[in-house]
Amino acid sequence: MRSFAELFRLAQQNPVYWQALATLWKDETDRLRGQVQRLRDAAELPLMFHAGGIWLGDNPTRWKQITGTDEATTKVMCDHIRSVLAQTTLEEPR
Repeated sequence: MRSFAELFRLAQQNPVYWQALATLWKDETDRLRGQVQRLRDAAELPLMFHAGGIWLGDNPTRWKQITGTDEATTKVMCDHIRSVLAQTTLEEPR
């Protein structure tokens, strides 16, 4: 896969490369949006966990939706957050 900079230089010379550049940009944007959503979900967990009181309303459903389990423990929360952080990358665009 070519880098953004290389495709931009090629696109300036040949319009055919504009489509490749647009596709690469969309793919990278989709990847980053997915990462941001997973990070936002992970950030919700400590707020739900430490809200105190009885779990009512959407909290149990949301917890299971994010973690995949009904078990609301610090271990589940930390394991999920570690997993999300391990999958999150700050790599340079291809």
